[in-house]
Amino acid sequence: MAAKRPSIASLVRDAGASEAGFVTALGVILAEKDTDRFVEFATRLNQPLRMEGSEEEAAGIDTLEIDVSDFETEAIYAAALNKFNARHMRKIKWHISHPDIDTVGPGIRIYRCIARIAELRLRRMIALLNSKEVLNPSEWGLARELMNCAYREFRDSTELVTQTWLESLFDNFEQDEVRTRFAELPNVIDSWADRLSALRDEVESRRVAMAVQPPEPYPTVRPPRYFGGDLMAQSAWKHYWGEVGTLADSLRQHVEY
Repeated sequence: MAAKRPSIASLVRDAGASEAGFVTALGVILAEKDTDRFVEFATRLNQPLRMEGSEEEAAGIDTLEIDVSDFETEAIYAAALNKFNARHMRKIKWHISHPDIDTVGPGIRIYRCIARIAELRLRRMIALLNSKEVLNPSEWGLARELMNCAYREFRDSTELVTQTWLESLFDNFEQDEVRTRFAELPNVIDSWADRLSALRDEVESRRVAMAVQPPEPYPTVRPPRYFGGDLMAQSAWKHYWGEVGTLADSLRQHVEY
């Protein structure tokens, strides 16, 4: 007899208890390969505004099983993850409008979970790209948009925590205490930037080895690097990491003052 699957409520509860639980619950629901259950899980997934107890070290997203089916299904997964990110970006904004020195830890945990979701999205898309030698234009367009979305979310959340949130805390609390609470965040940002940059390199390596099939009678073509200024463009990519690097460096200057 097959083991009974955990309830969505229990998985959501485990994911909200710690970052380690967050990654473990993601792994459990992904291994089920049940689209409806994943959508329910992702749309209910919650990281608390406050937390109690110590944190366990979380496993990396790269340890999770990545098993994808097709671009249409991936779009459904992506829509559910969009809801997670939108909800948790609002939570970071809540921290900004309700500054509290004791919620710096939970706020940074929310930021790391957003970064983890960005990595998950990218790894799933890379798996899809690796599963086919030739894409149709709509598949390549969806791949670009979902990857760009993941990188935008990382950049936007980084901007919130390094600028607006920090300024809100500086305005309301002793600056030395704020600096102490944020001391490790620049290294956290750098670490995630390195991970996500390496994934973009994987995408680029795959791009030059695959093809897109336009409508007949046109021949297959290599997916172009440049599409309307998105992150597949080398110049846009350099600008993107320039922005992220500036945010991390600015934060480092504040906390090391």
